[in-house]
Amino acid sequence: MKNELLTVQEAADFIGVSPSTLKRLCESASVPVFRTPGGHRRIDKMDLDRIVISRPRFLSQSAKQQRDKCETTSEMVLASLMNAKPTEVAELLLKSTHSNAGLIAALEDCLVAALWKVGQLWRDDKIDVYQEHICTNAALTAIDLLQHQITTEANRNYVAIGGSMGATNETVASKLIALCLFSIGITSVDLGCMIPPASLARAAVYFEAKLVWVTHTHVMDVDQLFAWHEELKSLLPTNTRIVIGGGGLSPAIRRSLPWCEYYETLSELTKLEGNRLLALENVS
Repeated sequence: MKNELLTVQEAADFIGVSPSTLKRLCESASVPVFRTPGGHRRIDKMDLDRIVISRPRFLSQSAKQQRDKCETTSEMVLASLMNAKPTEVAELLLKSTHSNAGLIAALEDCLVAALWKVGQLWRDDKIDVYQEHICTNAALTAIDLLQHQITTEANRNYVAIGGSMGATNETVASKLIALCLFSIGITSVDLGCMIPPASLARAAVYFEAKLVWVTHTHVMDVDQLFAWHEELKSLLPTNTRIVIGGGGLSPAIRRSLPWCEYYETLSELTKLEGNRLLALENVS
């Protein structure tokens, strides 16, 4: 029988839950989520059939009941950010999941989406600068609060270090990556934004980092970006991996940085780096 691969929305509609609930259900039920060449999620309908059989009581409730009971939306998170309530943001995200992987998905679906909306509102002159700063600071505090709630023990022999080399404020993006790596047991050191490549390389050598991440949510000068990465590569030990991410990285830019590994989403970063760490631990 030929497998039928569904989009997240199609799969959620098939079993009568929201897309966010489906993602958490996939995590808890160990249902494989495939990726298309373009990076989109696809779910095998046969795996959904097994969920329906194994979780009849859960799936018998309507999607609205599920949302009323445990769903957190980006709109709810946005309202808490606007009102400078980081503790409420953290509580909303924790309420919607029961696993580290589920928390990363909630961050992606709710917090990242809410911050994207904040940026859009600011660009459209619909909010003031002070409101954008309130939201950013609330998000940073919420991420710190969430890190204390993650139940994992970091591997002190596997250190990752990173930040942003650009002048734009990408502190939230870098802090999110640090949280994701910590959630899978990697010791992560976040250097924040505006870190020169030479300084980043020295920090990586000092901490004996196996991985260096660099975020690029905005790219103002492509030539400068290439120069930074050339310098970083030349200063790092040859066995240190460089991971990049961010909405400012076009396909053309990524192709021009073949020595860098690119992750499109936080969930993808968490899953693949977690698998890599597990493989290394099994070898040792």
